Amino acid sequence: MPIDVHLSQRLPRLTLAVCCSLPFLLPRTAHAEDDPLAARRTNVERAELEMSLREREADLAARGEALRDRSTPRPTEGSTSFSRRGRIVLPELMGISSFALVGAPSLVGGIGASGLLSYGLSSTDSPAGRFTTSSLAFHPAADVFVTDHWTVGLTADAVRFTTVAVNIDANRTSFTSETTGYSFSASPRIGRTFDLGPVTLWPKIGVGYGVGRSERPADAYEPASRIVTRTIASRLTLDAVLPVSRYVLFSLGPSVSYVHGDVRNNDRSRLLGDSDQVEFGVQGHLGVTIP
Repeated sequence: MPIDVHLSQRLPRLTLAVCCSLPFLLPRTAHAEDDPLAARRTNVERAELEMSLREREADLAARGEALRDRSTPRPTEGSTSFSRRGRIVLPELMGISSFALVGAPSLVGGIGASGLLSYGLSSTDSPAGRFTTSSLAFHPAADVFVTDHWTVGLTADAVRFTTVAVNIDANRTSFTSETTGYSFSASPRIGRTFDLGPVTLWPKIGVGYGVGRSERPADAYEPASRIVTRTIASRLTLDAVLPVSRYVLFSLGPSVSYVHGDVRNNDRSRLLGDSDQVEFGVQGHLGVTIP
C-alpha cells in the first residue's frame, strides 16, 4: 500500500504536467504539418534576395564604369590618338643624326648614331695634324601632352669623350697628345602637334644649359691643360611623326641650334675664349608612347 499511496500522490502532478504541455505540443505539431509551405516561402524569399543582390551589384559595376570613363582623358574634337592629353612620349630611343656646324674655325660636320645610348667616333684632318675623338653618350628625352596637342618635355645629355691629337710642328715632327673629359647638359622644351592625316607635324623649341670639363697632361711641347666649358643653347626641331604600331613611332625632321660657349681655366678665374655657333642637322628616331 505505500506504493499505491506514492503513485496516488504523483498522478495528479503527472496529469497536471501533461495538461500544461499540450498548448506547446499542439502548435509544434501544426507547424510540423506546415513545413513544406514554409520551406517554399523561404526559398522564394532567398531567390528574391539573391536577385536583389545581383541587381545591386550590376548597378554598382555600372556606376564604377561610368566614373572610370569620366576620369579617363578622351581626345577632343580635332585630336587623334597620338595628340591626346596625358600621353607620355619617349621620342628618341634609337636613331641617326647628322649636323653641320657654322661658326667654327672651319666647317665641321658629321653623321652618326644617336638615341638613349650611343657611341661616336670622328676624325678631322687639318694642317696642324689629325684629331680623332671617341665618345659615349647617354641621351634621355621625354615629352608629355599637358593638353591635346600641347607638350612639355625635357632632354638631357651626359657625354664622356677622348680626343687623340697627332700634331705636326714647324719641323714636320709629329707628336701625340690625348685629352679626356665629360659634359652634362639639360634642355626643357615645349611643342605643339598638327595632325595631317596619318602624319603628325611636331615642332618643338627648347633652351638649355651645359657644362663640361677636359684635361690634357703635360708633354714635351705643351704644359698640362685643364679647362671648363659652359654653353647656353636654343634649339628648334620640326619632326614629322608616323605611327609604326600602337605604341611605336618614327620621327624624321630638320633642326637648327644656336650655341654660345665660353672656355675658362680650371678655377674659372680667367676667360680663355668664347664662341657663337649655329648648327644645322637632320635626325630620324624610333620612339614609344605610354600608354
